[in-house]
Amino acid sequence: MSLLVTTTAATVSAITYATAGVLQHRAARQAAPGRGLQLGLMARLLARPLWLAGIALDVVGLALHAVALSSGSLVIVQPLLVSGLLFALPASAVLEHRRHSRAEWAWAAVLVAALAGFLVASSPTAGHVPSDSDRLAAFTLCGAAACALVVVVASRSSRYRAALLGAVAGIAYGMTAALMKAAIGIGTGPHPAALLTTWPLYLLAGVGGTALVVNQVAYQAGPLAASLPPITILDPVVAIILGVAVFDERLSTGAFAVALEVLTFAVMAVATVELARRSPADPVLQKPDSPDPSPPSPAGSA
Repeated sequence: MSLLVTTTAATVSAITYATAGVLQHRAARQAAPGRGLQLGLMARLLARPLWLAGIALDVVGLALHAVALSSGSLVIVQPLLVSGLLFALPASAVLEHRRHSRAEWAWAAVLVAALAGFLVASSPTAGHVPSDSDRLAAFTLCGAAACALVVVVASRSSRYRAALLGAVAGIAYGMTAALMKAAIGIGTGPHPAALLTTWPLYLLAGVGGTALVVNQVAYQAGPLAASLPPITILDPVVAIILGVAVFDERLSTGAFAVALEVLTFAVMAVATVELARRSPADPVLQKPDSPDPSPPSPAGSA
């Protein structure tokens, strides 16, 4: 498939993922709070039509993501998903009944320009799905260990819980993209039946499912300004590392090109943080499935 198909599928996938994220965040913030990576939260979310609508959009985004990865490289597809922030703006405006400021749209324009600059400067080239999956397994285990460590830290830090869990979700999403590309490579290869007898497909389901759960807990733990930047930034960072280290994808390595890659990615990160920071305050309102937070009146009081 052509580069046009890859970029179009990745961009539309970004739109659906971003809109799904806005819906899921709103639903998760309205769910009763709890502790840990609890299945109870997922059960409560399954009863919320808004969250289910977000999941439906996630499924569409996942299908388009797979189309993009089937022909395009991780170093092209994953950075393009950052553009989804642009479409999250109008989606959140509808749900929040507000207009976005000029500063928000200005930072959105900066994000687009930086994304374009990164793709031009890096001149990414496609690699191949390796026949030996040992490197992917090793990197996935390292990523899982890093995620487990951050989860432990998040469990002890209520102040930074949303951001830390967002970081875990971002790392897991980056690994999910690499596992998806490996699974697609096996399924479209000369022996597609091997997809069912090898581990990438099953690890993809496990890592992807874990990423979804952690993402919802991160959404519930705080405002979008806390969880969205680490998710958005770490997803492409991890995917690019895996694309280069595992799939032999290549970025331009000249001194000037590397300087531009670092600069434009840094600008993307700053724009992402600014867009999230300028989102409105996200107080947790009294929810239908939450207990009344007010203490009971003492006996005999008026």
